[in-house]
Amino acid sequence: MRQDDMLGPQAALDTVLAQRRLVQSILPSTPSPLSRRLLSLYTNLSRFAGWLSFDLNNHESAAEYYETARAAAHEAQDTELGAFVLCNVSHLATWQGHPRVGIDHAIAAVGWANQTGDRSLRAYAYDVAARAYAMDKQEAAALTAIHNARLTLGAIDAGSPTSHTYLYGPGQLRSTEGVCHLHLGQAEQGARIGEAALAQIDDAFVRNLALGSL
Repeated sequence: MRQDDMLGPQAALDTVLAQRRLVQSILPSTPSPLSRRLLSLYTNLSRFAGWLSFDLNNHESAAEYYETARAAAHEAQDTELGAFVLCNVSHLATWQGHPRVGIDHAIAAVGWANQTGDRSLRAYAYDVAARAYAMDKQEAAALTAIHNARLTLGAIDAGSPTSHTYLYGPGQLRSTEGVCHLHLGQAEQGARIGEAALAQIDDAFVRNLALGSL
């Protein structure tokens, strides 16, 4: 994941797919005390392969990897990963111009995320919901989701454990807020918020800077 953060998806994809094949090959022979943990690993590798494929504009492969990850997460009873996968699926649907499908998945993601203690994940679920609502021109719902994400992020303390959404923070939320205003036809406000977002995003993460400039 750090390789993707620094160098981009093309540099990481082959490694991720090789790791995924290895884990898949040993899953059937793994004893039961370890099988659920290994299944969670397979889930995250599948999800990450979908994430990288999305960044490479291979949306068909991204959807296939995400669906595999979603099913594996539920089989592993891994609530955090299940919610995170649903966030990714929602984002893909919204990006493809299907905001109501994105809303469906985002609502499910929020529901699962709120069953966890991971505030970063919960904020991210509200974030993807906001994008979907805004593209569907549901202004009140979009702004409420942004508000909920901001409140949830504000409640995170410095001692919180590392989350699957470790890249997510106020800069990314600010970027989403700007995108939402653009979708809602409020271009000047969206551009102003987008400029502020760039100043908050850690420039070590290439992908996040690129998203922040959209």
